[in-house]
Amino acid sequence: MTQLQVQTLSNQELNLALSVMMGYTIDKKRPGRFLSGNISSMPSSYCTDPAASLEVQAKAIEVDHEDYLLKLMDVVYGGYVAVSSERITGLFTATPRQRAEAAYMTLQSYQVDKQ
Repeated sequence: MTQLQVQTLSNQELNLALSVMMGYTIDKKRPGRFLSGNISSMPSSYCTDPAASLEVQAKAIEVDHEDYLLKLMDVVYGGYVAVSSERITGLFTATPRQRAEAAYMTLQSYQVDKQ
């Protein structure tokens, strides 16, 4: 999925996709919910909750830190940019939605490469 396609996903759609990538199982009896063991719950709000977005960021960094950094630059700056302290600060202060989009693209690339 391209960056533009990811940007057009609603928060709910992106949260659901990221939950699957984070290893949660879809609850087939309750649409839009996931199973953690035997407990059914709503997906985390990766697109709006700063703490949840850091969870998917950590997973993406674990999988491929360089790819995540490049994807985050794409999301925040529209592409690769020369590194400066101001631009690094912009990456540190990325919104939860920006972190979620970059993590999604990184994790998606990893899953495709793994197959």
